[in-house]
Amino acid sequence: MNGNIKKIIGVKVSEFYKNDPKILNDFRQCLNQKTIIEREINYALLLSNERKYLNVKYAFVPPDLVIVHTEDITERKLSEIKLTNSELSLKQAQEIAGMGNWDFDLINNKNSWSENCFNIFGLKPNEVDPTFEYFKSRIHPDDVHLIDDSLEEISKNRIPVQLDMRILFPLGEIKWFRNNIIPFFEGGKLVLIKGVNIDITERKKTEEELKESEHKYKELFEVNTDGITLFYINEQDGSISNIIDANENSAKMLGYTKEEILQFNPNDLEKDKTLEKIEKRKFDLLTKGFSNFETTILHKDGHEISVEIRVILVNYNNRPSLMNIVRDITERKQAEEVIRQSESLLRSITETTSDVIFVKDKEYRFLFINPAGCKLYNKTLEELIGKSKADFHTNPLEVEKFFADDKRIMESGKIEVIEEEVGYADGYIHTFLTTKVPRLDGQGNIIGLIGVAHDITERKQVELDLLKAKDRAEESDRLKSAFLANMSHEIRTPMNGIMGFAELLKEPQLTGEDQINYINIIQKSGVRMLNIINDIISISKIEAGLMEVSLSETNFNEQLDYIFTFFKPETESKGVKLSYNKFLPLNDALINTDKEKVYSILTNLVKNAIKYTDKGSINFGYTIKDGFIVFYVKDTGIGVPVNRQVAIFERFIQADIEDKRALQGAGLGLAITKAYVEMLGGEIWLESEDGKGSVFYFTIPYVKVVEDTTVVYNFYKNDIEINNTSLKILVVEDDEISDLFITRVLDKISKKVLHVRNGIDAVDIVRSNSDIDLILMDVNLPEMDGYEAVRHIREFNKDVIIIAQTAYALIGEKEKAIENGCNNYLSKPIDQALLKSLIKFYFNNP
Repeated sequence: MNGNIKKIIGVKVSEFYKNDPKILNDFRQCLNQKTIIEREINYALLLSNERKYLNVKYAFVPPDLVIVHTEDITERKLSEIKLTNSELSLKQAQEIAGMGNWDFDLINNKNSWSENCFNIFGLKPNEVDPTFEYFKSRIHPDDVHLIDDSLEEISKNRIPVQLDMRILFPLGEIKWFRNNIIPFFEGGKLVLIKGVNIDITERKKTEEELKESEHKYKELFEVNTDGITLFYINEQDGSISNIIDANENSAKMLGYTKEEILQFNPNDLEKDKTLEKIEKRKFDLLTKGFSNFETTILHKDGHEISVEIRVILVNYNNRPSLMNIVRDITERKQAEEVIRQSESLLRSITETTSDVIFVKDKEYRFLFINPAGCKLYNKTLEELIGKSKADFHTNPLEVEKFFADDKRIMESGKIEVIEEEVGYADGYIHTFLTTKVPRLDGQGNIIGLIGVAHDITERKQVELDLLKAKDRAEESDRLKSAFLANMSHEIRTPMNGIMGFAELLKEPQLTGEDQINYINIIQKSGVRMLNIINDIISISKIEAGLMEVSLSETNFNEQLDYIFTFFKPETESKGVKLSYNKFLPLNDALINTDKEKVYSILTNLVKNAIKYTDKGSINFGYTIKDGFIVFYVKDTGIGVPVNRQVAIFERFIQADIEDKRALQGAGLGLAITKAYVEMLGGEIWLESEDGKGSVFYFTIPYVKVVEDTTVVYNFYKNDIEINNTSLKILVVEDDEISDLFITRVLDKISKKVLHVRNGIDAVDIVRSNSDIDLILMDVNLPEMDGYEAVRHIREFNKDVIIIAQTAYALIGEKEKAIENGCNNYLSKPIDQALLKSLIKFYFNNP
């Protein structure tokens, strides 16, 4: 405190009050007039800069001093401001709501009204003394008793009451007000009542109008000659309630009393209703707000009534409802039926026949044409009547021919049957067999003609298609017969090699060199047999639409390297030069595609080139063009005749080629190749000249992979050495020969080999032998298949290595095996070198 006093001692008055002109003026006035001045001020203090409300009193003290007394009234002023704002808000709210509040002190017989209470009565504050008697004088005479009744009820029941009454205004105006009255008691005696007046005139008007509307509606409802029923509708599912109201005519129409008809659901009264009809009506209601339809309802005695119904969405009892307005149209329907039957014969002939029936006048204009004719011309009846064919045909020669025929018939008076072939504006050629008859008037004069035109276009086309189909069938039979003969040859030839040389291996005097040669022949024959089977499986899967595309990172440079290395020995043995071109660096040769299908396509094309090239060269490679990789395989072989260059991509077609080398295969390779290319989003074609060689091209999208993350393992080395021979291996195989073969391969590289025949035993033995290192799991097993067994094993053993082995040698099988919990996959027949490579990869120490 003392520190603050020191701060202001010596400070000028003008500086202390920050040169506020009002305060300085008060200070001077106090000095000059030698008087006392008091004022409330609101300003920021000099020291704290905090804004305060102050009461300041200046007093003159002779000879020339002024004493200043300052009182902080900030809290009081803020409370007053808050109260004022609250009262203002309340006043504004009451004005907006048309409300006014009043008090009646019964002890002192004193009344008080709020300002808005005066306003709603059309008075200015204090214009009249708001006595209770004055208030009663403003009440409509018929409502005065409500005040006395309310006071009696308040005194008796000691509860608030609410009453609506009419108030009289100048010029005869009457308004409705609602009074909410709250009583206050002291010692059991009513001493005070408080009330709130609310202007409800508009609400009362609305209620009166609604009552009047409902009254008129009820009158119309009952006097309407149509039957009217009302029922609620569920907005959630569109279901409807039983009938909730009905007029007398609806009950009378159906033979029921009004009370009886209220027990029905509208759907119960309708005959032959269908879900389709009901849904159509719901759709009309939702889109248009009403639905009109004709149907049949059942009378109480069982006879049918034809009705026309209009359904309207309405609001009834503040709920979404439907109103059915039902009109009996039975008599009208019966009259229409009589007319319909009298015309049924002609209508059935003209409207149901597919033949065109028409009537023309002497100017060749249509007077009548049936729906078949409208459909033929693709025009409405209105567009055709009064028009001639000249209006629809642009070819003047055709029009002239039409008119010539019509003219000849009308002149001769004879019936003619004409076959007409006409090209219409839609570009289609229609062939008709038309019968034309002269049309006579009552006196026998020819006034036009009548015609019946039978469209025989389809019959003509069927005849043509039958001829083509006959040719195709004969061609197909010839190709299939050749294919089956070729397949018989292809299967029997390697089987002959396998079985024949297997028999020769039994000879006791066989030398070691002969034994090796025979085994090599058996192996080659087995490979040939396997290729045939793979082709048949692939083409079957393609034809069934089951072949899938499996995308992955693919380095097509490496694929070209491998194909060159693989086929080079074969071409060198034939004296053919094999070469290939690749120009993209490693990173640019990485694409996202189906690696196996690309490899299969390239392999098939190179194998074909080798098969049909006896001398010269074979070159393969690629270029990049317009976002595609364009691969090519070029040879100097026998070539393909121009008339066979499309056909060679069709299945079985190879069997139709006369060159004997074409018969060394299933005839499916190029068909499979074409299917694979199209699956990958490319196309295949060739350029060839008979006797001078061929160039096969195919494209696939060039979808680059930014970075090569593929790790390549060599699983194809034949000189595999397994260092780890302490493995415990489980072989799950139901075929004894396959089990024996695998066991012989594993004998030298395992400590112990266990054997089971089905999936259930496999799960049990793995559960009881936690030290098993490797499981070779056949997929096709009895009792429980291999994949299911793997899933069970993975529930309790996540670490054991599982390699699936299956005869389902299809693309996507490896991915399926891994998805089911296997580590890898082998297709049958098992390549022992590949099996050893996998074991070395998973178990050899670095």
